[in-house]
Amino acid sequence: MSRLLIAALLALATVSVTRPSDAGTALPGEIGGPIPTVGVVKSVTPWPAPPPPAPKATAVVPNMPVMYRDPATGRILSIENQLPPAEFDHLFAGNVDIVRIPTVEQTGAECGYGRPVLGCTRRPGTGYVAADRCIILVASDKALAPYHMSFEIVLRHEMGHCNGWDAQHTGARTYYPDSQANGDAKK
Repeated sequence: MSRLLIAALLALATVSVTRPSDAGTALPGEIGGPIPTVGVVKSVTPWPAPPPPAPKATAVVPNMPVMYRDPATGRILSIENQLPPAEFDHLFAGNVDIVRIPTVEQTGAECGYGRPVLGCTRRPGTGYVAADRCIILVASDKALAPYHMSFEIVLRHEMGHCNGWDAQHTGARTYYPDSQANGDAKK
């Protein structure tokens, strides 16, 4: 049987193709030859659709800071709109009272928001606060922990309000934990 198989392979190897009578015409498949037609393609399968964009990071509680994490490590890369503009990012010149509150819910209630918040400011010269005094209310470290926020960043944010930064957070800067400038280098 193996001799029969070898003989068949040798027979195939010795088959030759005869060119048409006009030697200047290339055969199908040769360079310069006609392109063989297999059939008409009526529909083309498009490339697979690109994956949808990753959903934007969202806070655990509405109206809380939006964070972006490294998907591989879980490390926080940035926290949006937490730092005041440079012109308001300094210590308040007057007296500052800092009040720590046990929970974000209680902080929101104390601040008059009716929703959880990390902190708020009673601004100088408004209501019952003197022009040379600012009152900052900040949730406890335990309450801030689930939001991956530090007391220092919340204080810096609220201190900006003491210095005149508006409640709409105009010009807010994103906080980058790994930045040597603590948020000042990137915008």
